[in-house]
Amino acid sequence: MVIKRLLAEHTVTSQDELLSLMEQNGCPMTQSTLSRDLRELNVSKIVLQGGVYRYVLPQSQQNVAQADEKGFVSIAFSGNIAVVKTRPGYASRLAYEIDEKAADVVIGTVAGEDTILLVTDEKSTREQVLNSLSVIIKLK
Repeated sequence: MVIKRLLAEHTVTSQDELLSLMEQNGCPMTQSTLSRDLRELNVSKIVLQGGVYRYVLPQSQQNVAQADEKGFVSIAFSGNIAVVKTRPGYASRLAYEIDEKAADVVIGTVAGEDTILLVTDEKSTREQVLNSLSVIIKLK
C-alpha cells in the first residue's frame, strides 16, 4: 500500500503533507478518504525531538528511533540462516542490495514488509557475513 511505503520512507508530519505525497506518487485522494485509511491502518502520531509530530504505523513505533537510513533494525542468526528486521516498507529494497553486494557470503534473500530471511553460505562465518553486510548497513 502506498500510504505504508510513504510513511516508512518520509517523516510525514501532517495529513496535508501526506495528501501531497500521495498525489506526487500517482494516488490522489480526498482528505476524508485519507483520514479513513489512516484510521483503518491504526496510524498514530508520535513526538520526535523538538516537539515535531510524525505519523507512524503501529509496528514501526518502536523502530523509528533505532533504525538507520536504510531501515535496518536488527539481525539474528540461526545456523546459516539470518533474520533481518527493518522498518516497514524497507525489507525488499534492502534485500535487493544485500543480494547485489553480499553475494560472496549470502546465497539469497526472501523479503516481506519488514523482515528479510537471509540464507548464508555454510562455509561463511557470522563474522564474515556481518563484515559483508556492514558495507551496506550500519550494524549496531
